[in-house]
Amino acid sequence: VSSIRTRFWRFKKLKIWRQHKADLLKIDSGVLLNNSALKAVAGKSPKTMDELFAVDEMKTWQKNEFGEEIIDILTKSHSNGYSRK
Repeated sequence: VSSIRTRFWRFKKLKIWRQHKADLLKIDSGVLLNNSALKAVAGKSPKTMDELFAVDEMKTWQKNEFGEEIIDILTKSHSNGYSRK
């Protein structure tokens, strides 16, 4: 149960980041990163760029453009923190 809860919170943090980033870029959040990719990232929880590049659901441009921010979000120690870059 705790791993499901942990994945859920990672997914929620990523959704909050995605909406903020999409608003800044003035694009649809699903274009920035779709839910399938978010779920894959939340489930795999990459801690390095190499691990992120192994997430097939993300496109290369998404990994290059947003990878560091995503890893930052996933490695935050508190459950509701996210980067506002």
